[in-house]
Amino acid sequence: MANIYSYRDSNIRKTYLIFTIFLVVIIGLGFIFSQIYGNSLILVIAVIFSVISSFVGYWYSDKIALAVSGAKLIEKNDAPELYRTVENLAIASGLPTPKPICLRPSVHSLPRTPSPMSSRIAARE
Repeated sequence: MANIYSYRDSNIRKTYLIFTIFLVVIIGLGFIFSQIYGNSLILVIAVIFSVISSFVGYWYSDKIALAVSGAKLIEKNDAPELYRTVENLAIASGLPTPKPICLRPSVHSLPRTPSPMSSRIAARE
């Protein structure tokens, strides 16, 4: 039976596979274009671009996605009941307590009528 650790290991392997495929494709395209145009600078630019974008994507993708979606960090004083619920769930599952974040509703998630509106909550470590 699968548990949280086997899913985590599977996700890590898939992440490394996706990054490897990305690096190979971008560097391969850079190599092809550098051969076509006879300019090795194209390959160097492709390698630098792929490495930098992989690094940024791996380490900062969560912050970028939260910034683009207009997420707001929920402090303990803002919603104490929600904060305690998140803490209790983390303690019960034996995981570190994540920071609760409220995501503003997007156009695609709005209901057909103005009420009832609800906020989405996401957890971030």
